[in-house]
Amino acid sequence: MAADMGYLRYDDLVARLKAIRDEAPDMVLLEELGKSPEGRIIFGCTLSLGPRAPEDKPALLVDANVHAGEVTGSAAALYLLESLVRERSQPEVRELLSSTTLYVIPRISVDGAEAYLTGPEMLRSAKRRYPEVPLPPGWYAEDVDGDGKILWMRWEDPLGEWTVDPEDPRLMRRRRPGQKGPFYRLMAEGVYRDEAGEVAAVYPQLRPAPSPYGLDFNRNYPAFWQPEAQQPGAGEFPLSEPETRAVAQFIAGHKNIGAYVSLHTTGGVLLRPPSSGGDEKLSPEDRRLFQALTPYLKELTGYPVLSTYEAFATGDDRPLVKGADDWAYEHRGILAFTLELWDLDGRAGARGYSQGGVKALLALSPEEREEDEKKRLKWNDEVLQGRGFHPWRPFDHPQLGKVEIGGWDRKFVLQNPPLDPPHLLEHEGKVTRRLAEGLLGLLPRLAIPSAELKPLGEGLLQLQVTVANEGYLGTAITAQTHKALKLPGVEVEVELSPGWRSLSGPLRRDVGQLAGWGDPSTPAQNAVHLRWVLQGKGPLAVKVTARHPRAGRDETRVEGVATP
Repeated sequence: MAADMGYLRYDDLVARLKAIRDEAPDMVLLEELGKSPEGRIIFGCTLSLGPRAPEDKPALLVDANVHAGEVTGSAAALYLLESLVRERSQPEVRELLSSTTLYVIPRISVDGAEAYLTGPEMLRSAKRRYPEVPLPPGWYAEDVDGDGKILWMRWEDPLGEWTVDPEDPRLMRRRRPGQKGPFYRLMAEGVYRDEAGEVAAVYPQLRPAPSPYGLDFNRNYPAFWQPEAQQPGAGEFPLSEPETRAVAQFIAGHKNIGAYVSLHTTGGVLLRPPSSGGDEKLSPEDRRLFQALTPYLKELTGYPVLSTYEAFATGDDRPLVKGADDWAYEHRGILAFTLELWDLDGRAGARGYSQGGVKALLALSPEEREEDEKKRLKWNDEVLQGRGFHPWRPFDHPQLGKVEIGGWDRKFVLQNPPLDPPHLLEHEGKVTRRLAEGLLGLLPRLAIPSAELKPLGEGLLQLQVTVANEGYLGTAITAQTHKALKLPGVEVEVELSPGWRSLSGPLRRDVGQLAGWGDPSTPAQNAVHLRWVLQGKGPLAVKVTARHPRAGRDETRVEGVATP
C-alpha cells in the first residue's frame, strides 16, 4: 500500500482507496455515496475493528475537498486512512477502532478538483456555469502566456496605484502621497472580454469580472442558506448539488456520528460554531463545552481554536453564513469543526487571520502588509529556494501591450503547501490524524460495568444492572441536539430464559440521556443503576443489552438459580 503524499487526480485517488480496502478488508469498507454531474463517484471509507458493527459504535466523520482547490484536505484524509491501516496491529489503534468508528469522505468536489489539478483555473467548487446568467464584460482571469498557471500582471501606468519596492523588485508596494514614479497597475493575469465573450481590441476600464464558476458547495447546506442575491454561490436551493446531497444523506443515514471535521485550506486554524454571531448565540452548556475543549484541541493541532464568527467577522454587521459544519451542529447537534490546514503566514512569521481574525487583517497599515509580504518572500527564499514566487518576466499582452507576468504560485504555495520539501504536506496529515484520534477519544461510550443476580428467596431473583457512559461527551453530544432532534435515550433491554418474568416493570427501559465525565456538574450523571425482581423456575440466563444511537452498544450475560 502506497504511503507517499501528494495531490492526486481522481483515478489515482480511487486506486489508492481501493488499495487501502484490499490491504485490510476486515477493517475497511469502501462504498459509493453518490455521483457527480460528470459521472465521477464520490467514495466514502469506513474504518472499524472488533466484533461490533460500525453502526453500533460512536463515530467521527472526516470529509475533505468540498472546495475544488483545497486538495490538501484530500491528501490529509488519505494520510489518515493509510496511516491507521498501516498501524492496525498497534494496540492503541486496535483499541480505538474497536470502540469507535471512523468515516472518511476524501473528496467531495470530485469534478472541481480534477479541473483544478489539470488546468490553470482557481476554482471554488466546480467548473460548471453558475449562476446561469449572461457573463458581463470585464477582465477574466486566464492563462494568457500559456505556462499552465494564472499569476499576476504588472505594467507601467502613470495612473497606477502601485510601485516596485526599491529593496526587493519582486514586491509591489501601494503608492503613497508625494511619491515619485514609475507607477504600475497590478491585476490577475487575464484578458478583457466583451458582451459576446470575445477578446476585445479595446477595453473601457480595468474592472475584474466575476468567475463564471461561482458555485460554492459550502454555501449549499440547509443551515442559514440564503438565495443567490444574498449569498453568492449558494445554489438554486439547499442541497441542490449532488455532491452536497451525498454528504448530507450520509450524515443523516448514520445516526452514530457524534463528531465531524471538514478539512479545508488555508489559515492554520480550527474553526467551531457559531458563525451566525458571537458566543452568546450558543446555549450556556455548549458555550462551556467549546471553551473547555479549546486548550485540548489547540494542543492536538498546534493551531488556534476560534469560532467561525470570531475568525471571519469584519465588523460591518453582515451575518456570516457557512456550510456543512453549521448544518451538522445547528440541525443535527453534532460536535462540528472546520480544520483550515496549511499556515503559510505562521511559518513565515507574518500576520494571518488565525491570530486575530479577518477584522484585524483589514486594519493593517500598508507598511504592516509590506512587512508581512517581505517575511513571506524571505521564507520562500530560505525554505523553497525561491521556487514559490515566479520572477517577473516580460510579455506582449494582446490588449495591454508590454506587461510583466509573475508572482506567487497561487495553487501550491498560497492555497496548498508545496510538495517540496515533503514535510510541509506531511505535517498537515499528522495534524489531521491527531485531531481525528482526539475527537474519537471524546465520544460517548456505552458500557455495562456490572450486572448481577441476587437470590431473594421464594423463587425470586433480583437483577441489578449498572449502565454507564464512559466517554467525555454526553450521549446527546451537545445541548443543541435537544433543539434539533428527537434523539432516543439510552435503551436497556433484558432477555430472560423461558419460564421467567419480571415482577417490577417492563424488561425494556428508556433511561434517557447520560452525561459524560466531562460534564461540569458534580457528580456527573453518567451512570444509572437499574433493578428488576424476577420470578421463575430452574436456572436463569439473562442477557442485558444497552444501546444508544450515538453512544454505541454493549451487552453482558449473567446466570443464576433461585432459592426456595
